[in-house]
Amino acid sequence: MYKIIKILIILIGLVPVSCSKKQDSGTKAEKEFIFSLNDTDTLINSITCDYLQLEETPESLLGSIGSIIEVDGKLILSDDKEYVIYAFDINGKFLSRIGNRGQGVGEYVSPSAFFVDSINKEIGVYDEEQNKVIYYNLYSYEYIKEQSFEDILSNCCVPYESGLLWYNQSYEGRTADKYFVSTDSEGVIDGAYVDKIFKSGYSTGASNHVYSLDGHVYGYTPYAMTVYEFENGKVVPSFEITIEGFSTPTIDFLNNISNGGMSNTLFSGLSKSDFISWYSILDTRNLLCISVIRQKIRYLGFVDKSTKGTLFMLQDEFTRKTGIGRISYSIPGSIDGKVLMATDKEKLEVAVEEGIILDSRLKEILMTNNENPIIVKIGIKDI
Repeated sequence: MYKIIKILIILIGLVPVSCSKKQDSGTKAEKEFIFSLNDTDTLINSITCDYLQLEETPESLLGSIGSIIEVDGKLILSDDKEYVIYAFDINGKFLSRIGNRGQGVGEYVSPSAFFVDSINKEIGVYDEEQNKVIYYNLYSYEYIKEQSFEDILSNCCVPYESGLLWYNQSYEGRTADKYFVSTDSEGVIDGAYVDKIFKSGYSTGASNHVYSLDGHVYGYTPYAMTVYEFENGKVVPSFEITIEGFSTPTIDFLNNISNGGMSNTLFSGLSKSDFISWYSILDTRNLLCISVIRQKIRYLGFVDKSTKGTLFMLQDEFTRKTGIGRISYSIPGSIDGKVLMATDKEKLEVAVEEGIILDSRLKEILMTNNENPIIVKIGIKDI
């Protein structure tokens, strides 16, 4: 039933939601990042943009990049359209396909997420269709083992303690009232964290709600702009995000437009309201990025972690001022510590027709025969 509902959401283009009531462990985050449309353009002068187009070969025709992990001088990434995991070198040269599609041992049907276990030198691919994680060698890409997780319903997970931390999409069972669950080395649930305050049978939220950064594990829910840090079986708010003039919907509003979470009017109602209907977070060592949708219009916000300088503006305005031209979607993960976005030749060609001036390096890419998505690496200038 869950799979049918998830497919329905994708087909009708519904958007996930956020919620105004904060969810935390009883303490307030020490850090708060405040954005405003009145922010000056000072930070945009410190923004840098680099571009990478992954090598196109008969074995590496990419549809839509799901997420990227940089490790040991190479890039491990997922293709959300073709449901394949790939390895490229840091310069974009194709190295290998990882695993194969199928229902046999060592094969995946619907790889919704992957992670890298740097300690054991393994790549873990979570197949939500078969509820299992398949492990491959980080260097040879050969199949090692697989582990079943029958009690897990998720779209992402990361290594945590001796096992994994999951974003919990289940609405049944003993952990259904928590957003995050952890499993031990044997795959048994051994912890559950952060109360769900609005319960819906629909899959909502960004593609990666849990992530690792500099040896720390973080997670956020689709209903409150608070990022939590997980360590030693405990969870504490790490930072909160506030956008002046923007508000997240109240629980009463969500319940009213969705019949208590049972109706898909939730999504159409949110997209027409003045509330934030969706957000995602891209967190790197030096730069934090938040992407927000309100009334079907997308905004981008950036925080320079070293100076605490912020920037918040319409996404289209940001792409014009930086010469990016168009952004198709954001990519969880980072390269060289930079925030990642994706664009493609078709969108850039339309931008040129509309009179938008592109970065000269993008113009060069437009002249090539490579049709793979173009990765935009957004960073901050060194002071």
